[in-house]
Amino acid sequence: MATGQKLMRAIRVFEFGGPEVLKLQSDVVVPVPQSHQVLIKVHACGVNPVETYIRSGAYSRKPALPYTPGSDVAGIIESVGDKVSAFKKGDRVFCYSTVSGGYAEFALAADDTIYPLPETLNFRQGAALGIPYFTACRALFHSARARAGESVLVHGASGGVGLATCQIARAHG
Repeated sequence: MATGQKLMRAIRVFEFGGPEVLKLQSDVVVPVPQSHQVLIKVHACGVNPVETYIRSGAYSRKPALPYTPGSDVAGIIESVGDKVSAFKKGDRVFCYSTVSGGYAEFALAADDTIYPLPETLNFRQGAALGIPYFTACRALFHSARARAGESVLVHGASGGVGLATCQIARAHG
C-alpha cells in the first residue's frame, strides 16, 4: 500500500450469497473524487431491498467483485472534484446513487446525484429520501400522471417506496 493513503471501514462483498457474505474491512482505501464527483463522509445509509437481490446474485445487474453495497447515503461533503461548483466541503447532502458504495465511512458520488440536505431533516431521514421518494414521485406523477382528487392504490405500502407513495399522494390530495 502506498504511503499516505487514508483508510476507512467498509462492508465488502467478495462473493454473491446471503447476509453472511457481508464482510467488515477496516483497511479499505478512501476514494478520491474525480472531476464531477464528491466524497461524502457517510452519516447514514439507506438499506434498500435491491441491495439484497444484488448481493445474492439474483439481480440482472451484477457488480464486479469485490464491491461495497449501498446507494442512498446522507452525510457531509469531505472533498470535491475539480469540476464541482454547486457543492463544497462541509455541505450537508443526500445522494441516491453512490459510485463507490454507501456501506462505508466515505462514499463517492457524481455531483448530479446529490442534493442539499435541509437542516430540518436528520441524516437518517436524508438517507431514506433518494430511492424511495424519487421512485414514488416518478411512479405517481410521471408514470401514472396522478392528479389531486383521484384515488391511488398502493400495493405493498409497508416498504419504503410504498410508504413514500402514500405520503406524497396524501400531501398532493
